[in-house]
Amino acid sequence: MTDGYWTINFTENEDRWDLEYEFPTKEEAIRNGKAIMIADSELDEDEQEYYQHTRFRVGKINIPQFEFDGNLLDKIKDYYYDECGEVAEDYDIGEYYKLLEKLNQIFQEHEKEFGDKNFCAIDYEQTIMIKEE
Repeated sequence: MTDGYWTINFTENEDRWDLEYEFPTKEEAIRNGKAIMIADSELDEDEQEYYQHTRFRVGKINIPQFEFDGNLLDKIKDYYYDECGEVAEDYDIGEYYKLLEKLNQIFQEHEKEFGDKNFCAIDYEQTIMIKEE
C-alpha cells in the first residue's frame, strides 16, 4: 500500500477497499478500472459475475500518521498536579515543541520498524460509471 497512490474498488461495500490495485495517478486508476471491467469476457463465470457492475470507485490512499500533540503534555502536567498538588501547578516541561518533535520522531521510527499497518483511509472518492443502469 503506497501513500498518495490511487486505487480502484469494484465492490458495493462503501467501507472496505481491497487495495488490490495501485496507480500513481487518478487517470491511470480510471483507465485501468475501465479496462478490467471491459475485459470481463476473458474471465471465468464467477469472475464475470463479480465484475459485471455498471460502475466502480476510485480513491486516493491516505495512510494516517499519528502525532502527539499538546494534549499529552497537558496530561503530564495534570498528573503531577494530581500527585503533588498546587506545588506542581507551575511546572514547566521545558522546550515544549522540541519534546513533541522528539516524541513524534521516536514513535514514527518505532512504527516503521514494528508496526504493521494493513489499513488506510480513502480520500477523494469518485464513482466512475461504465454504463447507465
